Amino acid sequence: MSTATVFVHLDYDVWDHRETEAIRVSRHGRADVYLPQGQRATGQWDDANTAAVTGAIAHRFGLDDEERSRGVFVEAAAAIEQNDPRWIVTFAL
Repeated sequence: MSTATVFVHLDYDVWDHRETEAIRVSRHGRADVYLPQGQRATGQWDDANTAAVTGAIAHRFGLDDEERSRGVFVEAAAAIEQNDPRWIVTFAL
């Protein structure tokens, strides 16, 4: 069994955390996907549901059709760095 690691990059609003949103999904060796306005999950990215929301975004935009059908969410971890805040999502394939 292999794994896939997907990064969900955030536009982190330091003044109003409720306006933080996912803006881009990336994965090594693939083109970045910029999320459409209605799919960015704007809100507060530090509550109990964040891992589930991040996993859903990564699953939809970070895996191809074949991987999406068999990919199983393993974990999501925050990497809230000042210059590139993001979540790192791992799937078992």
